Amino acid sequence: MLTYHGYIKHFLGAILCASLLVSAIAVRAATPALPQTMILNGLVHSSKAVATRKNDTVIAYNSSLGNSEITRSKLEDNQGTYSLTITLGIENRENNIIFTYTQASTGNVYELVDSSADNANGASVPFIGGGFPFPNVVTFDMYIGRLISSGSAQDTGTSSSSSATSGSTGAGSTAGTADQTANPDVNRDGKVDTDDVFIVNRVRFGFKHNLSESAIKNADVNGDGSVTMADLILIMRH
Repeated sequence: MLTYHGYIKHFLGAILCASLLVSAIAVRAATPALPQTMILNGLVHSSKAVATRKNDTVIAYNSSLGNSEITRSKLEDNQGTYSLTITLGIENRENNIIFTYTQASTGNVYELVDSSADNANGASVPFIGGGFPFPNVVTFDMYIGRLISSGSAQDTGTSSSSSATSGSTGAGSTAGTADQTANPDVNRDGKVDTDDVFIVNRVRFGFKHNLSESAIKNADVNGDGSVTMADLILIMRH
């Protein structure tokens, strides 16, 4: 049977436990969630027009956030070995990550795609990072696709002549010509912003419902007959 002092002791103990619990909950609520990290390792495969070279650059973008650049990394060798460390907040989990490839020698920018097929889709991967200190490591190979934009540097090597041929006869030529008259204001509201990016992304991935015919047509910013990463790059430049 508890004495008076025993009751007081238990009562004070209960108050102390409750206080500690409330403090722990408050601290946890006030502490932001740690960022998540995903490491992508793999190969960038050469195309018929472009050979991979050490120090060429792979750039990762978050297409779910208006194609904002996340990180970039240079190739480790001429075989196309790359490693990208992508760190985002946990609220970005499952965001779609897309990629471009920049030649160091020419400054040319290419879309990275998921296969060597002529009609390959843009390479993409959902962001699924692991919490510190356990990043999620993913092996992910990509292929050099169509020319998005031409650089100002001049290359004296083989890849330059190949790229020049591509630029004069293929998609690079079309994009280069169309860039001069491109209108990145897709929804024609007088400004270029994330709304335009949103429309282009919807058309790219086939979600055209509730979009007007003019919006779908305008999503082809560079006027090359298809809606691709090249159109998004043109919007981002503005």
